[in-house]
Amino acid sequence: MNKCLPPDWLFDPVDIDEIESDWLDKPGPYGVSSEEWTKLRSQSIEGDFIHAFSSPPDFWQNLAGRTGYALVRDGNVIAYTVTMMN
Repeated sequence: MNKCLPPDWLFDPVDIDEIESDWLDKPGPYGVSSEEWTKLRSQSIEGDFIHAFSSPPDFWQNLAGRTGYALVRDGNVIAYTVTMMN
């Protein structure tokens, strides 16, 4: 997905090794399918970061919440994958 996420939804960069060892194909808000993770990672170039993201509480309360991972390049979201929504 290449739509922009608001910058205030982003958390600090994640440890890619941790995601790949602990969260691939696992349940939970930060569990991600191997297929979606591969798509996201394939767009990455040197200097990019992967950040976890989550929409604010009011989105969750209004059944529009999203969480997942975003590929960030030069401060801009290039792509993202949603791992949980309501």
